[in-house]
Parts: sequence; C-alpha cells; structure tokens
Amino acid sequence: MLLDLMIVGGIAAHIYIPSIWLPIWYLGPLAVYIISKQYIRTVLWVVVISVVLTQTSLTVWWINILYYGIWSLGVYLFSTFFDRGWAVQTILSSAWLLVSLLIVSGFSVSLNQIAIFIGVNTLWLALSLQIADKYNIYEQIS
Repeated sequence: MLLDLMIVGGIAAHIYIPSIWLPIWYLGPLAVYIISKQYIRTVLWVVVISVVLTQTSLTVWWINILYYGIWSLGVYLFSTFFDRGWAVQTILSSAWLLVSLLIVSGFSVSLNQIAIFIGVNTLWLALSLQIADKYNIYEQIS
C-alpha cells in the first residue's frame, strides 16, 4: 500500500514539477513491484501512469506506454536472468532507462540532458531498491 501511495505521489510530483533535475519518483516503486514479481500490478500502474501523463501533457499516450513498457520489460528480464541484488538491478535498470529513452526519443536528446536525467534517476533507483532490500519489502509484497 505504501508503494502505491509513493507511485501516486510520484505521478503528482512529475506532473507539477516536470524537470530533468528531479527523479521520476514512481520508477523506484515500479522496479520494486517488478522484482517482487507483481506483474499485474505493474502493468496496471504503467497504464495508469501513461493515461495520467497523457492527460496532463502534450505527449501522445502510446509514447508513454512504449517508454514505460520497454523499461518495465527490461527490468523484468534483468530480474529474471541476473542477480536480484539491489546494486546489480540498479545498474541494469538505469542502463535500460537510458536505452528506453533513446529508443522512444529517437536519439534527439542532448547529451547534457541524458547525463543529468540518468544520473538523478540512477540515484533514486539505487535508494529505492536498497531500502526495499534492507527492509525485505520484496518478501512482504509477495
């Protein structure tokens, strides 16, 4: 329930303060859900996030679903085939966030924005996954 509230708060923060300097707050809880094998909940949240962001911005709905869908699929594959430790998953999910960004944006993002965006979100993902690992949130959700 707390992760759901964090996602709702993250969506609100992303709507009211859209900036590359702030992390995408709902990616951390989504990664926790994916690693905890809560796939239906993850798909529902990806759809909700995409619909809400589409309603509050000029971005087309399928771009949001493609972006977060590609990222979620990558995190799922990494959590299935690689170590589920928070450090490994942070590195892999952050790298995949970069790949998802480049796929969806068509390589039309400046290098400075990419570096800031990935750096800030990597720190947030590391913090979220480390807290989930430390307090055994993966087992509590399952």
